[in-house]
Amino acid sequence: MDGKHAGFIGFAEGSKLLLGNGFSKEEAEEIELQVLELLDRDEVTTVQAPELPVDLFAEPESEDSDFGYDDN
Repeated sequence: MDGKHAGFIGFAEGSKLLLGNGFSKEEAEEIELQVLELLDRDEVTTVQAPELPVDLFAEPESEDSDFGYDDN
């Protein structure tokens, strides 16, 4: 959409269109239609990546690094 990356799809038959999160249903349908046209396919299954919790990659609060190196 608008020249921006929306997701990805493999070229193998039956590959799913994986969209990034945050697209409305209408936007996802428009992207799917454009992918069908670009790849000359009759159908494609579209899935949207789930939202990740903000704290998923937060570093634990500890004086000892869990990663084995000093952050300083």
